[in-house]
Amino acid sequence: MENRNDFKSLMKRARWDRLFGALIVLVLLIILIVCICRSCSKKKEPPQPTTSIVDPVTTEPTTEAHKNNSKSVFLSPSNEGDKYFACDDSVTEKAAMADLADAVRILLETEGYTVYMSDPDDNVKAKVTKGNELGCGAYVALHTYDSSVPGSVIGPQVVCNDSVAGSRALAENIYNRINELTEADGSGFIEKDLYEILNNRYPCCSIEIDAHDDVETSQWILDNKDALAKAIKNGIIAYLNAADAEAHPEESTAVTEEGEAEESAAGGGAGEEE
Repeated sequence: MENRNDFKSLMKRARWDRLFGALIVLVLLIILIVCICRSCSKKKEPPQPTTSIVDPVTTEPTTEAHKNNSKSVFLSPSNEGDKYFACDDSVTEKAAMADLADAVRILLETEGYTVYMSDPDDNVKAKVTKGNELGCGAYVALHTYDSSVPGSVIGPQVVCNDSVAGSRALAENIYNRINELTEADGSGFIEKDLYEILNNRYPCCSIEIDAHDDVETSQWILDNKDALAKAIKNGIIAYLNAADAEAHPEESTAVTEEGEAEESAAGGGAGEEE
């Protein structure tokens, strides 16, 4: 009897062991199936971007360099503080040209133009870098010169880079007006390897007003700052207007025809009154 009871007890334990083992296998199988399903779903999902996408429509330029500066002006007065005026040795080329450039800036801004100016301590490389980044319609450097240099002639001088479209026209518009003021037959266009001019990518010129080492001419520069500023301003505007008309011939033609129509109407009215 004792052996029979032991056998029954053993069989009961064996059945529970089998059931527990089967349950473990089932759980492991479920876990394996879940892992396989997750792996497959991840493979089907498209890769997600790791960086944010900027909407080009709503993104606006944040610097002046991104603006359309084709009708703006960049003024670059001389930074040579070791060149003194013969009429007053307390005046340097740097100070005199900064004063003249500021007068030109005020006149241009009064007429609605945007004007950029180089910093007083900028070297020519920094000036050119800024000018090329801004891409203005006119880049004008203002200087005086030493007439003791061999080959120099008293009177206004100008340097431009003919390889840059518009540079000679810009230089001519300014030079002609200054030359009228000086009443001197200046040497006009001269050849100089100026970094500031050779490395500009936009219409540019360097205007050398007159000699600072001559008592008479240096005094004349100081006495005629306002007239010089107006001449430079008028030359720049004349060039920008001509360049704009050339770039947009249809608009300039329309304006001309409108003006002629108004003049014709005014003339007809006068005839009727007579």
